[in-house]
Amino acid sequence: MANCKQLASNKTPICLFTMAICNSSLFMIVTLYFSFIIPLATPLNFNLPNITPDDHIKTYADASISSEGLELTPAQQQKAGRATFVQPLHLWDKASGKLADFTTNFSFVIDSEGRTSYADGLAFFLVPNRSDILVTAGGAFGLPIDPVTIQPTSQFVAVEFDTYHDIGWDPDTSPATHVGININSLRSNASETWFTNITHGRENKAWIRYDSTSQILRVAFTNFINNSNTQEEVVQDTLNYTIDLRKYLPEWVDVGFSAATGGLVETSIVKSWEFSSNLKNAKAPVLNPVPVIPSPSPSPGTNTTIPGQKKNNKALVVGLSVGLCVLVSGLGLLGIGLWKKRSTRGKEETEVS
Repeated sequence: MANCKQLASNKTPICLFTMAICNSSLFMIVTLYFSFIIPLATPLNFNLPNITPDDHIKTYADASISSEGLELTPAQQQKAGRATFVQPLHLWDKASGKLADFTTNFSFVIDSEGRTSYADGLAFFLVPNRSDILVTAGGAFGLPIDPVTIQPTSQFVAVEFDTYHDIGWDPDTSPATHVGININSLRSNASETWFTNITHGRENKAWIRYDSTSQILRVAFTNFINNSNTQEEVVQDTLNYTIDLRKYLPEWVDVGFSAATGGLVETSIVKSWEFSSNLKNAKAPVLNPVPVIPSPSPSPGTNTTIPGQKKNNKALVVGLSVGLCVLVSGLGLLGIGLWKKRSTRGKEETEVS
């Protein structure tokens, strides 16, 4: 079988083309390798200080993105909207059992436009990646809840910012507005009273952190004392809950927001959103600005080891290498065959003439 060195002495276009393919094959292998590995090892990090339509957010049902931000619900009855970031979160690793740490903070406005009665609220959630979940209006905040049975139609973990007291599942608090941590249910596993300023549409802020070591999900949020419209009377409260997320969610999840209205209305808009995560056992390969590609070695068994690389990644590289080598060899043989055929035909025509 002809190789690249043998073809180097022949400068026909076909041979030059085949040489180019041979010389670029290793680069192709490395490129394909990292295109598979990096998405698995790279944590989910983004910062959207002013949400726009170009910010890689998918919207569903009544949600949309405008100059105001991510509008989850309009001020209309029986509306529900949901939105997720396009890239999923690697929440935990099945092979090692390790959990990711993550933090997120966002600003949002729930505005009743002067109405003293309003509903229903907004939620930040984690759901299985690529799940086709139901978006339910009313007290479900757009979460995957069957409106008839009030049972979950999909796994989820959510932090709710509830603006209405539903007798069937909400805690008896005064005021009725509250922040809760929900696991596959509208009944909160933990909750705290939330002092809001919805009639004036004041901007709220929330900070959510999950510590994989302690397995504590911590929520901090702003309060407006006495429905105040002055900055001096804004305080911060916290809510904690211990949860092993591996028991309730798969390895890969989508993160996002949902909101809904029922018989009463309000607008729910997320203005900014920042998210960062770190799966401690997933180490992304360190790439130089200009990668140095090693020369092919004829010695069998020689390979390049990447720190943190797993056996299945090695198998992927071997498979890609073999496949590309077969492809390159096939193209080379085809090129040589065509060139020889044309050369023979040219000689025959010369002899005939």
